[in-house]
Amino acid sequence: MKFTEALPIRLKRLRHGVYTTKELFLWLADLMNAKIFHKNSDFYVREHVRRVLNPDSECYHIKNVKLPLLDKVNERILAAEIFNDTFESYIHFEDKYDEKIFDECEKYLAEGLYGLVNDKVNVTVEPGDIVIDAGSWIGDFAAYASVKVKNNCGGYNFCV
Repeated sequence: MKFTEALPIRLKRLRHGVYTTKELFLWLADLMNAKIFHKNSDFYVREHVRRVLNPDSECYHIKNVKLPLLDKVNERILAAEIFNDTFESYIHFEDKYDEKIFDECEKYLAEGLYGLVNDKVNVTVEPGDIVIDAGSWIGDFAAYASVKVKNNCGGYNFCV
């Protein structure tokens, strides 16, 4: 995505409280480092991981969801790309998936929210549901679904 396309999206996310001012400036610093020095400093990703993923010595903590720690390459993929599609509503919109939130998030998420509620459908994970996460990566959606269905026995995910 070009800078001229990405900046308005980042500013909108700042206004919605999804990003902090510090994260916006770190993202700009990363872009300048890449342009001038041809290296990726990952200042933004490291700050985003610290603030939102809350890592400890064993796993990442996203509210009640736990994910395994990743190497730096996969952590960057999680923080910069995958994380928001799975956890945007859970973290920033009180786990709501109405059409207004869905449409707004469609403007800046790579894949979009993993749920939608309107007068015709309710595509969300509810307590008691059975969820199969086929095609998973690290099990981020399976971990989220496990918390939502209040499954204390863990979950299974399959990468085919």
